[in-house]
Amino acid sequence: TPSPTPTVDPRSRVELLERNLRYVQQQHEITLSDLHNEINRLQQENRDLHFRMADIRPSSSSTNKQHKTETVPNLQQLADLSLNEPNLGM
Repeated sequence: TPSPTPTVDPRSRVELLERNLRYVQQQHEITLSDLHNEINRLQQENRDLHFRMADIRPSSSSTNKQHKTETVPNLQQLADLSLNEPNLGM
């Protein structure tokens, strides 16, 4: 035989549901704020990396092939750059 369900005062149920909804909304707001902060941080990191890459690229006005060969980053230099970056833990 199924056990009888306890009767709950409708007002109490509504209040509980409203409190739960407010909690979920607060958590949602915190999560959105954290995500926006992470996006801003990643955008800044991306700008910094682009700047660093521009520093090791050869200038387009250079016509000296030897100079170009010396300034083009090789795979080891790019790997070294990535080793110096913080691990995002993803």
